Amino acid sequence: MRRVNTVLAAVLDHLDVHPELDAVTVTVHGYGDLDVVIQCDGGSVAWVARVLLAWAATLEGVSAIAWRPPHGESVHLDVTGVLPSGASVRVYTGVRFDPTRFPDLEPRGRQSLGLTVLRAWAVDEQAVAA
Repeated sequence: MRRVNTVLAAVLDHLDVHPELDAVTVTVHGYGDLDVVIQCDGGSVAWVARVLLAWAATLEGVSAIAWRPPHGESVHLDVTGVLPSGASVRVYTGVRFDPTRFPDLEPRGRQSLGLTVLRAWAVDEQAVAA
């Protein structure tokens, strides 16, 4: 239980230092490789990209992926990294599946997503309307 308390305190501290960060659900794990999973609110592709980029700017060792659940109606966008405390974190949210934006992403598929792609989506006016 001590480890969970330590990781939870690190997440709370991180959110206090960065009040601009979105977090709807925070799950802290006391075992395994991943310490924290944070779900953010959904929205347009542009908004989601800005939320994930805000998180990415506060983490170290950042990577991003897009994955499509079996039902195929949405795409989950994940950013993973490490908090300054050393806790590993996955921040995710979802958007509606758009075959023009994700042409090769089949249901149950995963693909690497560069932060440069998120940056482009963050300012894409069409993404705002999506």
